[in-house]
Amino acid sequence: MIRILIADDRNLICEILQTSLESQPDLQIVGRANNGKTAIEKVELLHPDIVLMDANMPVMDGLAATQKIMQKFPEMKVIIFSSSDGESFRQDAIKAGAKRYLAKTSKTNEIIEQIRSVYREGNIVTSELKQTEIWQQIDRVQKELTNHVQQVNKKLERVEQTEATIKKYFDNVALKNGNHSTNNSKIKSTVEPIIIDLNKISKESKQHSNEINQIQNLLEAQVSYIRNLNHKAKKNQQYLLTACSLAGVSLVISLLGLLL
Repeated sequence: MIRILIADDRNLICEILQTSLESQPDLQIVGRANNGKTAIEKVELLHPDIVLMDANMPVMDGLAATQKIMQKFPEMKVIIFSSSDGESFRQDAIKAGAKRYLAKTSKTNEIIEQIRSVYREGNIVTSELKQTEIWQQIDRVQKELTNHVQQVNKKLERVEQTEATIKKYFDNVALKNGNHSTNNSKIKSTVEPIIIDLNKISKESKQHSNEINQIQNLLEAQVSYIRNLNHKAKKNQQYLLTACSLAGVSLVISLLGLLL
């Protein structure tokens, strides 16, 4: 149920509005006021959902009352309802805090639909309320967004360029690594047999070295043996000479003995 307060200094208008609005099952008139000051008091007392406010009233007009209501109750939804129709007046209504502006010549169905729309949408101002400031704000925001988008696009271009440069660098590195890998494979295939041959030669050389050492040891043993033989032969020769000398002396003695 949408609870509505009607503020209008003419009782006939209030009666017509109340009858028309209460014909709807979702609309309820909770109070009426014949000037802006009373409208403020009724808002404080009744806390309606919507205030249908006449712009021109005695004691306090609808714009001043709307401004004071919005200062005390920022969430309140006020619809200015007036016979005045002009862009400057519409802007004044919006500045005062109204959510809609309706001409008193509006049809009942239109009034009902606007009440429901304000109740649903809250503080949304429709395109019917054409405010120069709002359009200027929209233009400014659009320009800021355009500039922001351009800056973002420039940054994206730089990022894409950097990404392309990095990709190219890594492609070159991968290519070089691939070439190095190929060259390394070739070198490895060439060097490995040489290393195997060298290891084989080294092993064979060790074997030859052992064999040579053994032969050398045998030769040294033979030389030592020959030296010993020579030494013994010399001694035997000396013994033989001595024996021969002794035999010669003995022979001479024997011959002398026979002669004597």
